[in-house]
Amino acid sequence: MGVPQAGRRPSIDSPPTRVHVFDARTFDLGREQVAPGEGEGIRISSRERTVVDVFRFRNRIGTDLAYGAVREYLGRPGSRPGEPMGLAQEPRVGGPLRQATDVLL
Repeated sequence: MGVPQAGRRPSIDSPPTRVHVFDARTFDLGREQVAPGEGEGIRISSRERTVVDVFRFRNRIGTDLAYGAVREYLGRPGSRPGEPMGLAQEPRVGGPLRQATDVLL
């Protein structure tokens, strides 16, 4: 689960949940509102934001997973390679993500 800096960190016992803190300036980039049921609403990361976040955490989760996320995104119909690049400028992963995209295209 992601929360913005200075936001309240929820305490969730079950299921086991990790809370990641994001810069408040970039927290809303690539977030979408979805309604899983009538009168309900949650915010999730877009596919493009997810690719950027996986690439941001590549040193923690492994570069293989990060490159795999980029490869899977680019291989899907309707993918827009420029979209993650626009989101990546703020979290400062634009250069490495551009290199990965260039290699995989």
